[in-house]
Amino acid sequence: MSATGTSCAASGGWHQGWLVFHDVNNNAVLDAGEMVILARQAQSAGLLLTGNTPVSKYISYSPSGATKLISGAFQAGTLTLCNESAVSGAAREVVVSST
Repeated sequence: MSATGTSCAASGGWHQGWLVFHDVNNNAVLDAGEMVILARQAQSAGLLLTGNTPVSKYISYSPSGATKLISGAFQAGTLTLCNESAVSGAAREVVVSST
């Protein structure tokens, strides 16, 4: 997650924006010298993009394309996109899992 487009946020949600970067030391933090591949700014007002616990802060991929936690364990989770309005029950989900 990134509200600034240049550093990772310690709290908040994916709707604040996000970074795609080469995490050389596998710590899920953008460190000096690590290359930012893509930066996305905050979502439109009124939209929330959140992740459940395993994907609340980051999604990491191994060289083989499998998702993984910093510990090296398999990473699976769900990102949910919805309207902030409690009136609207519509939402979309992206499930990160092994296939």
